[in-house]
Amino acid sequence: MNRMWATEKYIGQWDGYAGSEEEWLPNNYYLHGDAAGVFSVMPWGIDLSWGSRLNFGGNAGRLFTLCLLDTSCKEMYRQAVIDVRAKVTALDLPPEADALAAMLNPWQQMDPGKEGGMNHVASGVQGVKNFIARRPGDVENWLSPPPPDPPDPPDPPDPPDPPDPPEPPDEGAVQSVQVFAPAATSKAATLAITRVRASRSAVRVRVKPSGAGSLRLRGIARLGRFMHTACTAKARVAGADEISLRCPLRKAARRRLRAGSLRLRLRAWFAPKAGVPVDVVTRLNLPRP
Repeated sequence: MNRMWATEKYIGQWDGYAGSEEEWLPNNYYLHGDAAGVFSVMPWGIDLSWGSRLNFGGNAGRLFTLCLLDTSCKEMYRQAVIDVRAKVTALDLPPEADALAAMLNPWQQMDPGKEGGMNHVASGVQGVKNFIARRPGDVENWLSPPPPDPPDPPDPPDPPDPPDPPEPPDEGAVQSVQVFAPAATSKAATLAITRVRASRSAVRVRVKPSGAGSLRLRGIARLGRFMHTACTAKARVAGADEISLRCPLRKAARRRLRAGSLRLRLRAWFAPKAGVPVDVVTRLNLPRP
């Protein structure tokens, strides 16, 4: 079980047993019991992996959550994460991703039903390779978290009031005025979803990042028996200004919305030009427009 959980976490299988704590999770697994009453777990449905840099801790399926509360089980899980990192590193997956992309490329170009152009495909391949490159460092940060930030230094004392300027010798003479401004402070990257509006064809989301960087948005919804991507959007931002993202709904999501309502899980990512990426998640119940 620990090896399975560690693998799910490492590859970003958010829609599995150990992915995260959501109302429809745990998901995508079967239990098989043999004649002796011993059960084995069979995970499946890993189609949305290699994209979400999941935290290796936190709450998820009940067995996983209780394991992290037990000292010996948590140590087994910790070692399983280390073993998965070593196994994935030894597989040298980036060339595999390139070879698979090259094999699929001519068929993707001929596919009349593909969503987005070939640039979208190339961006997805590069995103997977970036994920693979960053994941070992994520494990290291989880195993040895950085020390907490030092406390902010005390505010400097207020400067003394400047002396009163001398009386002007002549009427109309210009006097100088000294202005005291506080020093700027560095802040970690932040992201907020400030407003969401829906139409029959798209969801418009207003987000406010803390600076320049890139934004990605994905909506997940239960369409039929399973969870599917309902919409995606991305943008680049030049500064800490509120920006509107239009997330076009896919056909199945539009049909669900026309039929009544659409329960949507929106996740927004912000990757600043410098610093650690952040994400924010919100759940919505969109009524029929």
